[in-house]
Amino acid sequence: ARREGPAGVARELVVKRILPHLCADEEFVQMFLDEARLAAKLHHPNVVHVYDFGHADESYYLAMELVRGVDLRALVDRAAAMRERAGAQLGMPPHHAAKIVSFVCEGLAHAHALPLDDGNVGVVHRDVTPSNVLISFDGAVKLADFGIAKAQEGLDRRDPTGHGVVKGKYAYLSPEQARGEPLDARSDLFNVGILLFECLLGEPLFPQHDLHQAKRLAARGEVPDLQRLSRVPAPLARVVRRALSARPRDRYDDALKLRADLEAFLRGYPDPSDAVELGRYA
Repeated sequence: ARREGPAGVARELVVKRILPHLCADEEFVQMFLDEARLAAKLHHPNVVHVYDFGHADESYYLAMELVRGVDLRALVDRAAAMRERAGAQLGMPPHHAAKIVSFVCEGLAHAHALPLDDGNVGVVHRDVTPSNVLISFDGAVKLADFGIAKAQEGLDRRDPTGHGVVKGKYAYLSPEQARGEPLDARSDLFNVGILLFECLLGEPLFPQHDLHQAKRLAARGEVPDLQRLSRVPAPLARVVRRALSARPRDRYDDALKLRADLEAFLRGYPDPSDAVELGRYA
């Protein structure tokens, strides 16, 4: 879409709408409205910005920031294809993988500390997956789609996305999420561990050909073949292992602590990774 302003100033936006066949689904509509309310509070360089919310043609819509670039899924897939052709053992360059995930952590830290109207603090994204991380051709990294995000505490018992109901993609679930338990920020950081693993190795953590098996493994806290991390730089392997701990208390408890370890690795890496370099890589 194109938003016209005074004196010929215009901005290109993305319009997100509910598909027609879902407009009568009260749960889906409510989830969309929840996303709109939350989006109005999120203002961070590493979160996709929402400019407007409204109702037209019997459907709600969100007018969102247009990010010209690719999602992380495309970069991971490209790295995997290059790895296969070259017979290599790694996926994306380690410094680019670490920098992208560092930016994701900044966006999550903002969401996790967000004051809410009901007195709670922070929301859990619950869908931190490669398709929800956008990298612009200018090197900006943006976390998108807070459509199933939920407050860290005080879940309404009537809420259809509360306790006992699994939301999110089955190959990207924390153990407690796969079991349908209440979530806090550490669940998102488990997902960050999956992102970093897949960026570094160019291969999935959980089996994506059998999503129910992926969910079962996640629910039991069984991460398959973690010895694969022996192929990546040791400091990054330590970050991934800690983020993927089966018990939340053994993980990072704060997104900025995870980011700090990534930035420490980057300071010692010989090649730079910043917005310019990420834009070139994308």
